[in-house]
Amino acid sequence: MRTFLFPLIKVLSTLLIAGGLGLEVWRVFAVSAGLLIPAGLTPIFWLERFAIAAHLVESGIAIALSPSRGQRPIPTALYTFFTGFVGLIELRDRPIITPSAKDS
Repeated sequence: MRTFLFPLIKVLSTLLIAGGLGLEVWRVFAVSAGLLIPAGLTPIFWLERFAIAAHLVESGIAIALSPSRGQRPIPTALYTFFTGFVGLIELRDRPIITPSAKDS
């Protein structure tokens, strides 16, 4: 199930988050230019803001977990931001790297 579902979720999540970021940039431009934003888009704006906020929280979790898994924090956080919980699951499945006795 993972082999089919995870790649599909990662692609859809990346496309939707990129679209949400683009939509938010367009909204900021429209407001600053004094353009009228259709009222029907308000629920879509709230949904994309919630999704972006959730992905930011997941990125923060990835930053905290990545050093213990031997990963660099910033690239791991960016990957997790765009892929969502699938990125966190992939990070969780990596083995924990413990410092060796000679490092301490």
